[in-house]
Amino acid sequence: MNALATFLLALLLLPLLRKTVTLSDVHPRVVILSSGVHKWVNMPEYRAKPNIYEALNDKEQWVPRERYPVSKLLDTLWTYELGHRLASSTHPEDEKISVSGYVASKEDLN
Repeated sequence: MNALATFLLALLLLPLLRKTVTLSDVHPRVVILSSGVHKWVNMPEYRAKPNIYEALNDKEQWVPRERYPVSKLLDTLWTYELGHRLASSTHPEDEKISVSGYVASKEDLN
């Protein structure tokens, strides 16, 4: 799933981003691209399972056209969580790392 690779890359870059903050006056950014497609997700069969990643890996439940919106939802949720964790982190460098992702437009809110 492409969302997992995105998460892993961001986590692997985090030590380098922290080092950048300590060595310069640069404020690094993590930008995770997503889209409003995440609103198309309908996954009741996945909610019944205790682990969503195991449910998504179930070949009997594989529906290809549903995977892209699911990956965008995971991107959006993970980006939000990363931003929240950096904001509440005890690492002093983390307050200077910016995280950006999907932002709702006025059309999305209507």
